[in-house]
Formats: sequence, structure tokens, C-alpha cells
Amino acid sequence: MQLRRSVLQASLLLTGVVAWLPSGLTAQGQTGVVLGRITDTSTGQPIDGAQVVVVGTNRGVVSNREGAYRIPGVPEGEREVRAINIGYAQATQTITVQAGAAVTLDFTLQSSSSTQSWSTPRVRRP
Repeated sequence: MQLRRSVLQASLLLTGVVAWLPSGLTAQGQTGVVLGRITDTSTGQPIDGAQVVVVGTNRGVVSNREGAYRIPGVPEGEREVRAINIGYAQATQTITVQAGAAVTLDFTLQSSSSTQSWSTPRVRRP
């Protein structure tokens, strides 16, 4: 009975210590950071508001006015990162993320030159 009680107390203590640790400390060894800049291919100007996502995860951000972005908590290993913005062709690059490290990944997006043509549907009356 005494042994059982000691094991239970030790278990509760360990659970309390783990719960007290900031979440970044417990996952720090398994994730890295992806950061970079997104610019327009033809002008070199930064692209504000582009979405940058790590494919297959829930990790993603939006670039700032300088075209810069930073995605923390990216799982280690080979990852596809995609940059998307309205008016531009999307771009995808493959990188290797190492635990506790930062990977710099810059994108240059090509302006979409395709134009859509809209037509008004005709209604035929019987």
C-alpha cells in the first residue's frame, strides 16, 4: 500500500513539473524555424500579405510590409513550404528543417499574366 502511494505521489509530482514547463521547452528539440522574405520577381519589391505555409502541417503565417515572414514550431525533417498571394503564381520549395535550428528560405513570386474573360449568360425564353 505504501509503495503504491509513493508511486502515485511521484507520478503527480512529475505531471505537475511537466505541466509547469513552457510549451516551447518541451517541443524545442523536435522543431525548427523557417524564415525569409518574399519579393516580386520583376520589380524586386517586397510582397506584403503573402501566405506562407508548411505543406501537410497547420503551420503558416502572412508576410509583413517588408515581405518578411517567420514560422516557428516547424517539425524537423524534409518539408515543402509554399508561398501564395493573389495576383501571383504560387511557389513551392523543399527544405530540411533541423531541430532547434533556423532555415532561411526566400521566395520570388511571378506576377500572374493570365487574364480571365467574363461573359454574360444568355437566357432563352420559350
